[in-house]
Amino acid sequence: MIGLSIDEKEANAILGRLFQNLGRSVMEMLYMPNLTPQFIKEHIEMRGLEHLDAALAEDKGVIILTAHVGNWEWMGAALAAHGYPSATIVKSSLMLNLLDC
Repeated sequence: MIGLSIDEKEANAILGRLFQNLGRSVMEMLYMPNLTPQFIKEHIEMRGLEHLDAALAEDKGVIILTAHVGNWEWMGAALAAHGYPSATIVKSSLMLNLLDC
């Protein structure tokens, strides 16, 4: 592929991995209605909560920034299951740009 400076075999391998990841993400989203607090506590490991707790203790609020990569959707469910209140903020112009694609 000219734009990536790689040959067709390597490009096809990358595409294969991209579709595998997309399939995994779709399955995770379809499974989300089954994410009970009990399931989350048994199957999702939360790391670094001490940092979140310390930031929340300052009583100024916390912003968690994440990309739309991997299973980020489960992060919100896991935080809620562990009792952390949250809200999702989306920049509307970004959403409009994405919808135009």
